[in-house]
Amino acid sequence: MDFFTAQTRARAKTRQLVVLFILAVLGVSAGVYAIIMIALGGGPAHGGWDPTIALWTFFGVGVLIGGASLFKWASLRSGGPAVAEMMGGRRIAPGTLQPAERRLVNVVEEMALAAGVPVPQIYVLDHEASINAFAAGLTTGDAVVAVSRGALEQLPRDELQAVIGHEFSHILNGDMRLNLKLTAIIFGILVLTIVGRIVLQSSGGRRPRNSKDNSGAVLLAVGISLILAGYLGYFFGRLIQAAVSRQREFLADASSVQFTRNPHAMANALNRIRVGSSVISDPRAGEISHFFFAQSFSGIFDALFATHPPLPKRIKAVVPNYDFATGNAGSGVMHKPADCSTDNPACVGATWHGHPAREAHGRGAQATSAHPAPGATPASALASIGTLTSAQIHRAEDLHGSLPVPLLQAAHDPTQAAWVILGLLLETANPQVLQQQSTHLDLGSFDPALL
Repeated sequence: MDFFTAQTRARAKTRQLVVLFILAVLGVSAGVYAIIMIALGGGPAHGGWDPTIALWTFFGVGVLIGGASLFKWASLRSGGPAVAEMMGGRRIAPGTLQPAERRLVNVVEEMALAAGVPVPQIYVLDHEASINAFAAGLTTGDAVVAVSRGALEQLPRDELQAVIGHEFSHILNGDMRLNLKLTAIIFGILVLTIVGRIVLQSSGGRRPRNSKDNSGAVLLAVGISLILAGYLGYFFGRLIQAAVSRQREFLADASSVQFTRNPHAMANALNRIRVGSSVISDPRAGEISHFFFAQSFSGIFDALFATHPPLPKRIKAVVPNYDFATGNAGSGVMHKPADCSTDNPACVGATWHGHPAREAHGRGAQATSAHPAPGATPASALASIGTLTSAQIHRAEDLHGSLPVPLLQAAHDPTQAAWVILGLLLETANPQVLQQQSTHLDLGSFDPALL
């Protein structure tokens, strides 16, 4: 797929929808003004236009929506870990030795490198058997990635990588912050109905001072207009929010393909959900439904308020010729065997040799080892980026396996990792330079043999 074009198209549509959202808020204010003018006998039929009333109406509605939205925004600024824990998530330690969790940590670290963002905290939703995941937070510094138990256990490594890459797009492209802003604005619009009820209660007990006193009618009109505008604004706001979310999902899918260079893994993960389930059982999932990888709820309003595009449409966007019946995309088997659900070196050859995206470059894969073939052009070198051969994968495994276990464990410990990085910067081959570095850094009796 041309994921750069897909990203540009998704961003453009998102900007259009955000503008539409702002227009919806202005429309709410205009509706309140129209009802007030009708109550005062100066409606559109009489050509009524009162700049003073219009100014105060738009100002008052803006203050109500803005104040309530700011209040909601402040309550949402608790960061990604709070959202994950609200959903019952359990944090995974970076140095975990549990195989499935270790694989997840490795995949998250790989995608962090691909996306160029810090490694987020990782959570597992132990009580969710369906396949789903989400990213939460306001910035890359407080972001988390959470996966369901079903995703951890059912997805093979390449599909898990595609799902995690999708979530990193939400972190990298600011989708989480955008969705929180839209959520806060929708809450502000809904608050209009609460204020409208208060105004109605006030107008019910108000008696006119004289025959010309129409303050009661004005309050009644204001209360009714606020309630109607609040509910209508909330309804259309939810529709626009869902539309924005759907566009960002296309962008995230395209970005995941950019990170992994493996559109077939993304298509397979989506197809696995299509024949299975992505519904989250926790009732609080509705509050962050637009954060998830796939639709997290089901009901009669799925088509209306769906936060994600239909799965077949997402699959066809990344692999146009995908065969839903067999899980194939042109040629080659797309699903890993069930016994390859963990990082099993014995599965590597079968997994990657049977992958059409890899086989497309495999006719001459012997030449694409650690170095480009003699006479390779810049274009062919660029085309080979992200394309791995079995030999390259085994070479990476050998290098990883040759590292001392204490060093690997230290690299995953937040405190000891700093010493690992420092050790890589020290000039251990030159004792004189090493002594100068040790003195400058106040390393004391640092033993270079530890490196």
